[in-house]
Amino acid sequence: FKDWKVQRREPNPKSGALEIVALLEGDVAVPISMTRGKELFDITGLRVTYFTDPKTAGEKSLEVRLRSDKARVDNERDRVDLAGRVRVERDEGNGAMTVIEAPEAVLHFRKRFVCPAHEPRQPQAGKCPACGAELKPRTFTTIEAPRTFEMTKSYPATHMTGEGLTASDDVRTMRVERDGFLVTAGSPKELAAPAPSAVPSKPALTEMRSKGPMTFVETEAGI
Repeated sequence: FKDWKVQRREPNPKSGALEIVALLEGDVAVPISMTRGKELFDITGLRVTYFTDPKTAGEKSLEVRLRSDKARVDNERDRVDLAGRVRVERDEGNGAMTVIEAPEAVLHFRKRFVCPAHEPRQPQAGKCPACGAELKPRTFTTIEAPRTFEMTKSYPATHMTGEGLTASDDVRTMRVERDGFLVTAGSPKELAAPAPSAVPSKPALTEMRSKGPMTFVETEAGI
Protein backbone atom coordinates (compact mmCIF):
# COMPACT_ATOMS: atom_id res chain seq x y z
CA PHE A 1 0.00 0.00 0.00
CA LYS A 2 1.35 3.43 -0.93
CA ASP A 3 0.66 6.49 1.25
CA TRP A 4 -0.57 4.20 4.06
CA LYS A 5 -2.44 5.89 6.94
CA VAL A 6 -3.91 4.58 10.20
CA GLN A 7 -5.50 6.28 13.22
CA ARG A 8 -5.52 4.79 16.71
CA ARG A 9 -8.59 6.01 18.60
CA GLU A 10 -10.13 5.29 21.98
CA PRO A 11 -12.74 6.86 24.29
CA ASN A 12 -11.50 9.23 26.98
CA PRO A 13 -12.19 7.47 30.32
CA LYS A 14 -13.25 10.75 31.96
CA SER A 15 -15.36 12.41 29.24
CA GLY A 16 -16.30 9.42 27.09
CA ALA A 17 -15.40 11.38 23.94
CA LEU A 18 -13.56 9.48 21.20
CA GLU A 19 -9.98 10.75 20.97
CA ILE A 20 -7.11 10.19 18.54
CA VAL A 21 -4.22 8.48 20.35
CA ALA A 22 -1.86 8.43 17.37
CA LEU A 23 -1.66 9.02 13.62
CA LEU A 24 0.58 6.62 11.68
CA GLU A 25 1.61 7.24 8.06
CA GLY A 26 4.01 5.48 5.73
CA ASP A 27 5.33 5.89 2.22
CA VAL A 28 4.90 2.16 1.57
CA ALA A 29 3.25 -0.50 3.77
CA VAL A 30 3.67 -4.24 3.12
CA PRO A 31 1.09 -6.37 4.97
CA ILE A 32 2.48 -9.42 6.76
CA SER A 33 -0.82 -10.28 8.46
CA MET A 34 -4.30 -8.81 7.92
CA THR A 35 -6.03 -10.81 10.68
CA ARG A 36 -8.31 -8.44 12.60
CA GLY A 37 -6.66 -7.38 15.86
CA LYS A 38 -3.37 -8.98 14.81
CA GLU A 39 -2.46 -6.75 11.87
CA LEU A 40 1.26 -6.67 11.07
CA PHE A 41 2.87 -4.29 8.56
CA ASP A 42 6.40 -3.53 7.41
CA ILE A 43 6.64 0.20 6.72
CA THR A 44 9.10 2.27 4.70
CA GLY A 45 9.23 5.97 5.56
CA LEU A 46 7.18 5.92 8.77
CA ARG A 47 5.81 9.11 10.33
CA VAL A 48 3.94 9.06 13.65
CA THR A 49 2.17 11.87 15.47
CA TYR A 50 0.90 11.02 18.95
CA PHE A 51 -0.60 13.03 21.77
CA THR A 52 0.52 12.95 25.39
CA ASP A 53 -1.73 12.28 28.35
CA PRO A 54 -2.18 15.45 30.48
CA LYS A 55 -0.61 15.04 33.93
CA THR A 56 -2.86 17.56 35.71
CA ALA A 57 -6.40 18.90 35.33
CA GLY A 58 -6.54 21.68 32.75
CA GLU A 59 -3.24 20.70 31.14
CA LYS A 60 -3.34 20.33 27.36
CA SER A 61 -2.00 17.35 25.44
CA LEU A 62 1.35 17.85 23.72
CA GLU A 63 2.02 16.78 20.15
CA VAL A 64 5.05 14.54 19.65
CA ARG A 65 6.33 13.68 16.16
CA LEU A 66 8.37 10.61 15.29
CA ARG A 67 9.85 9.32 12.05
CA SER A 68 12.07 6.45 10.96
CA ASP A 69 13.38 4.95 7.73
CA LYS A 70 11.82 1.54 8.41
CA ALA A 71 9.38 0.11 10.92
CA ARG A 72 7.26 -2.91 11.79
CA VAL A 73 3.79 -2.06 13.14
CA ASP A 74 2.46 -4.86 15.36
CA ASN A 75 -1.16 -4.24 16.34
CA GLU A 76 -1.45 -7.41 18.45
CA ARG A 77 1.51 -6.44 20.65
CA ASP A 78 0.69 -2.69 20.60
CA ARG A 79 4.18 -1.71 19.52
CA VAL A 80 6.12 -0.26 16.60
CA ASP A 81 9.72 -1.42 16.06
CA LEU A 82 11.74 1.37 14.45
CA ALA A 83 15.01 1.07 12.51
CA GLY A 84 17.24 3.29 10.45
CA ARG A 85 17.37 6.97 11.34
CA VAL A 86 14.89 7.32 14.22
CA ARG A 87 14.00 10.87 15.26
CA VAL A 88 11.54 12.01 17.95
CA GLU A 89 10.58 15.69 18.27
CA ARG A 90 8.63 17.61 20.90
CA ASP A 91 7.94 21.27 20.08
CA GLU A 92 8.45 23.47 23.14
CA GLY A 93 7.09 26.60 21.47
CA ASN A 94 8.93 29.81 20.58
CA GLY A 95 11.21 27.81 18.30
CA ALA A 96 12.58 25.58 21.10
CA MET A 97 12.54 21.82 20.66
CA THR A 98 13.51 18.55 22.35
CA VAL A 99 14.90 15.91 19.96
CA ILE A 100 15.87 12.26 20.46
CA GLU A 101 17.82 10.43 17.74
CA ALA A 102 18.78 6.74 17.71
CA PRO A 103 19.68 3.99 15.22
CA GLU A 104 16.77 1.89 16.50
CA ALA A 105 13.90 2.27 18.95
CA VAL A 106 10.52 0.87 20.01
CA LEU A 107 7.27 2.83 20.37
CA HIS A 108 4.90 1.16 22.87
CA PHE A 109 1.17 1.75 23.25
CA ARG A 110 0.73 0.41 26.78
CA LYS A 111 -2.70 -0.16 28.32
CA ARG A 112 -3.32 1.06 31.85
CA PHE A 113 -6.59 1.32 33.75
CA VAL A 114 -7.83 4.56 35.28
CA CYS A 115 -10.78 5.81 37.29
CA PRO A 116 -12.98 8.50 35.68
CA ALA A 117 -12.66 10.56 38.86
CA HIS A 118 -9.25 9.73 40.34
CA GLU A 119 -5.75 9.88 38.88
CA PRO A 120 -3.72 6.77 39.90
CA ARG A 121 -3.12 4.25 37.09
CA GLN A 122 -3.53 0.53 37.66
CA PRO A 123 -1.86 -2.23 35.60
CA GLN A 124 -5.00 -4.38 35.56
CA ALA A 125 -8.76 -3.92 35.21
CA GLY A 126 -10.83 -3.79 38.37
CA LYS A 127 -12.36 -1.33 40.81
CA CYS A 128 -10.97 2.04 41.86
CA PRO A 129 -9.53 1.68 45.38
CA ALA A 130 -10.71 5.19 46.24
CA CYS A 131 -14.35 5.17 45.09
CA GLY A 132 -15.11 1.66 43.79
CA ALA A 133 -15.86 2.80 40.22
CA GLU A 134 -15.02 0.47 37.34
CA LEU A 135 -11.57 1.22 35.95
CA LYS A 136 -11.43 2.01 32.23
CA PRO A 137 -8.59 1.30 29.76
CA ARG A 138 -6.31 4.13 28.67
CA THR A 139 -3.32 4.05 26.31
CA PHE A 140 -0.02 5.54 27.49
CA THR A 141 2.83 5.89 25.03
CA THR A 142 6.48 5.19 25.86
CA ILE A 143 9.64 5.22 23.76
CA GLU A 144 12.59 2.87 24.24
CA ALA A 145 16.00 2.98 22.54
CA PRO A 146 17.76 -0.26 23.54
CA ARG A 147 21.16 0.78 22.21
CA THR A 148 22.75 4.20 21.83
CA PHE A 149 20.81 7.46 21.63
CA GLU A 150 21.32 11.22 21.62
CA MET A 151 18.99 13.82 23.15
CA THR A 152 19.22 17.57 22.60
CA LYS A 153 17.16 20.44 24.03
CA SER A 154 17.09 24.01 22.79
CA TYR A 155 16.46 25.61 26.20
CA PRO A 156 18.25 25.25 28.42
CA ALA A 157 20.84 24.05 25.91
CA THR A 158 21.15 20.37 26.88
CA HIS A 159 22.84 17.32 25.38
CA MET A 160 22.47 13.77 26.73
CA THR A 161 23.84 10.46 25.46
CA GLY A 162 23.93 6.89 26.74
CA GLU A 163 22.62 3.39 26.16
CA GLY A 164 19.26 1.86 27.02
CA LEU A 165 16.77 4.75 27.02
CA THR A 166 13.18 4.63 28.28
CA ALA A 167 11.23 7.88 27.83
CA SER A 168 7.76 8.94 28.93
CA ASP A 169 5.18 10.02 26.35
CA ASP A 170 6.03 13.72 26.77
CA VAL A 171 9.81 13.04 26.70
CA ARG A 172 10.18 14.79 30.07
CA THR A 173 11.11 11.75 32.12
CA MET A 174 13.96 9.62 30.74
CA ARG A 175 15.86 6.71 32.26
CA VAL A 176 19.28 5.78 30.89
CA GLU A 177 20.54 2.32 31.80
CA ARG A 178 24.28 2.62 31.01
CA ASP A 179 26.99 5.23 30.41
CA GLY A 180 24.73 8.24 30.78
CA PHE A 181 26.30 11.65 30.10
CA LEU A 182 24.41 14.92 30.46
CA VAL A 183 25.70 18.43 29.87
CA THR A 184 23.47 21.49 30.18
CA ALA A 185 24.13 25.23 29.93
CA GLY A 186 22.82 26.85 33.10
CA SER A 187 21.96 25.60 36.53
CA PRO A 188 19.60 22.60 36.56
CA LYS A 189 17.13 24.80 38.48
CA GLU A 190 17.04 27.40 35.69
CA LEU A 191 14.73 25.53 33.34
CA ALA A 192 12.14 28.30 33.04
CA ALA A 193 12.99 31.23 30.76
CA PRO A 194 14.30 34.28 32.65
CA ALA A 195 12.13 37.34 33.08
CA PRO A 196 12.49 39.91 30.25
CA SER A 197 14.03 42.39 32.70
CA ALA A 198 16.67 39.93 33.88
CA VAL A 199 20.27 40.96 33.24
CA PRO A 200 22.00 38.46 30.91
CA SER A 201 24.79 36.54 32.59
CA LYS A 202 27.37 34.03 31.47
CA PRO A 203 25.65 30.62 31.61
CA ALA A 204 26.96 28.00 34.00
CA LEU A 205 27.82 24.55 32.66
CA THR A 206 26.58 21.45 34.47
CA GLU A 207 27.85 17.94 33.66
CA MET A 208 26.58 14.64 35.00
CA ARG A 209 27.93 11.14 34.32
CA SER A 210 26.76 7.71 35.40
CA LYS A 211 28.01 4.20 34.57
CA GLY A 212 24.79 2.73 35.90
CA PRO A 213 21.15 3.88 35.66
CA MET A 214 20.47 7.63 35.51
CA THR A 215 17.05 9.31 35.46
CA PHE A 216 16.39 12.68 33.83
CA VAL A 217 13.23 14.50 34.98
CA GLU A 218 12.15 17.85 33.52
CA THR A 219 9.60 19.98 35.39
CA GLU A 220 8.70 23.67 35.50
CA ALA A 221 10.97 23.92 38.59
CA GLY A 222 14.04 22.64 36.77
CA ILE A 223 15.90 19.49 35.71
